Amino acid sequence: ESMIGNRPISTFLLSEPLRSSGFQIRLVEVPCPKPGRSYSSGWEHVEFVVGQPGDSVSGRDKLTAFKESHSNIDWDLRAFEKEINCDISLQISERFSCKFHQRPLDEVIAHEKTTGHVVPVSADYWAID
Repeated sequence: ESMIGNRPISTFLLSEPLRSSGFQIRLVEVPCPKPGRSYSSGWEHVEFVVGQPGDSVSGRDKLTAFKESHSNIDWDLRAFEKEINCDISLQISERFSCKFHQRPLDEVIAHEKTTGHVVPVSADYWAID
């Protein structure tokens, strides 16, 4: 669990990945709601990895190639310039999107831990006033 975007986000490693149609889900990320926003139940987005082992979590070469190979898509590029774990996304519906990253989340978390980028959730975050 760590602070990302001023809110706690917990990530759970599944003991057995969920598998479907050649894809596997090894991690489930559960964010706290952003202050002042309401959310419906269910999935907000899914994330896909377009890079290969050995690609950097701070690079964007494979992500750029993926974006360019699908140039007919109107990508949301707001997070494309992030230093670590940049992404491009595609809005599927009013409440659901797909995000594409260069490396999987567990590699990003390991990188953030070794480079000191993890911001712990403060002990008083959950305190009730």
